[in-house]
Amino acid sequence: MISILLALAAPLAADPVTPVIDGTHLQEGQMCWALTHNDAPLGAMFQKIVALEMDGEPAWDIVTHQRLQGGVFDLRDHVVVRRSDLTPMAFDSIDAVKARVSGQLHMIRLRYRAGSVDGFKLAKGETSPIHAEVPDPVWDGNLWGIPFGAIVDIEEGASYRMPIYQYDDGVGQFFLDVTGSETVETPEGPIDVWLIDAGTSEDRRTTYLIAKEDGREIGTRAPGGYGSMLGGDCSGFEGYAAPAEDDAAPSAAEPEPDAATGAEAARDAAAAED
Repeated sequence: MISILLALAAPLAADPVTPVIDGTHLQEGQMCWALTHNDAPLGAMFQKIVALEMDGEPAWDIVTHQRLQGGVFDLRDHVVVRRSDLTPMAFDSIDAVKARVSGQLHMIRLRYRAGSVDGFKLAKGETSPIHAEVPDPVWDGNLWGIPFGAIVDIEEGASYRMPIYQYDDGVGQFFLDVTGSETVETPEGPIDVWLIDAGTSEDRRTTYLIAKEDGREIGTRAPGGYGSMLGGDCSGFEGYAAPAEDDAAPSAAEPEPDAATGAEAARDAAAAED
């Protein structure tokens, strides 16, 4: 009887829905996170956002670069998304560790169009074409955090499903559950955050700490004591601008020598199709 009463008293879980995403409130700038294990530093993640236009549409150019100590992991993702809803237009990625091991560039390049994605994977000197039919809309499965903070009218107890495409896994979903909120201490002072359990399956989740005020990703908590938190040392990353004493806005990101910009990716993919 007690278990039945507890079940009746518990709030009904919301049915998952596709969230409304508003990317217009995103801000240009850069962020740095410390990557940790049991609070000990493992590496850093750098992210830079620049406003531009692509194919005549307002867009955000987003570079996310992660490195672990000892050179065991070094991945730079670059995506251009529509400013309106953060759906992807172009994507490229360079894995520096795989390139070092093979002695040749390891790269992914994609171009998104309504209902499809095309591109290629370059690995060990061989190029493999990529093509997939995808839902419309679809979000890029390599861009976490930013879309979660852009959900309109987010509330505790809500559940969301976002269709995604990821170049290794194909079409899938982000499973998102807003489990609560709390106040976390950061180098900027205390910040109120939403706790969003996020993953590409029901049973494998990472908790994202998303600022209530502006939707920024403040940190993450993952099983096994792994996580991230605002802060860290990103001084060695390409495009990083050390904060000025007057907190002046950083300059626009410069692409790495081997990395195509979103616009270049778009032109090259379109040319390949033609």
